[in-house]
Amino acid sequence: MAMPQTVTTMRHHPFADRAVAAARRTFEGPWSKMKPYERQHILLKLADLVEKHMEELSTLDTLDMGAPISRTRDRRPKDELADGPCAAP
Repeated sequence: MAMPQTVTTMRHHPFADRAVAAARRTFEGPWSKMKPYERQHILLKLADLVEKHMEELSTLDTLDMGAPISRTRDRRPKDELADGPCAAP
């Protein structure tokens, strides 16, 4: 994969080896051995925590990116996310 800005290929990028190693550790770790419903439970808990702390996360995101707070606070309820681009057919 070429990066047009630098004409650097990903396989020669200095962070590629670290990214591959991190992905391999994750794949070989406990996550890949969990049952789908166990992973779902963890991800739903994470979603609940994100929703619970959305105000704080929005503020941090605004401070980090410099985007208007109105943009970072503009979120959709979970029900609407089910119809998004990653939704199952």
